Amino acid sequence: MAMRLANVSESELARQAGINSTSIGKLMKGQRSVKDETLLRLCDLMQTPGWLEERIMNAAGYSSREQRHFVEGETAILEAEQRVEEELERRTNQQ
Repeated sequence: MAMRLANVSESELARQAGINSTSIGKLMKGQRSVKDETLLRLCDLMQTPGWLEERIMNAAGYSSREQRHFVEGETAILEAEQRVEEELERRTNQQ
């Protein structure tokens, strides 16, 4: 999908990324593991929209940049702390 949007072939993407074209083919078929940095670089090269980057990264077992930014944000941390406190209180009240 991303390659189609970018109008780029596997061989051209491999050339731009400095990766062997055989490796790109295996990666696209899920036959080869890939580092998250490599996937992000490929998404950058293809100018992948955020929603598609998220699907690509999640399919490979990683979080997207937007997801990382959200989770690492102060608001998310405070919200998580609040929810932990609420859960602890709920468990205490059940005993």
